[in-house]
Amino acid sequence: MQLIYKMRDIVSDARINVFIKPYEIIVLSENSGMLEFVANSISIDGLKKEKQMNLDEFFTTTFDTETKYKTAHDNFIRSLVGSSILTYVLKLKDRHNGNILLDNEGNIIHIDFGFILGMSPGGVNF
Repeated sequence: MQLIYKMRDIVSDARINVFIKPYEIIVLSENSGMLEFVANSISIDGLKKEKQMNLDEFFTTTFDTETKYKTAHDNFIRSLVGSSILTYVLKLKDRHNGNILLDNEGNIIHIDFGFILGMSPGGVNF
């Protein structure tokens, strides 16, 4: 998470208009910790399974005016770029719909960075 905070600061200092959402982690032991709650968000998996919506339905129902929709669409694009940069540079693995959140402003927020910098699920390296 320290790398993600640093990357957010770098793009902010360079005035690159992307969205990167770091969050707090409290280390409790060598193998455990507590994560900051990401308020006003739902996972893509939850959106599909619980609300039975796709992204288009989520955006058109949640952002019901043209202005809100355009703002949310812009936020989605900026956060998608930020997430893509993080995923590529930090070699994030184990990306699935349960690890990708959408907030009430249209931003994508990644969670679960257990497989980073070359570590892979099941010990399989690529």
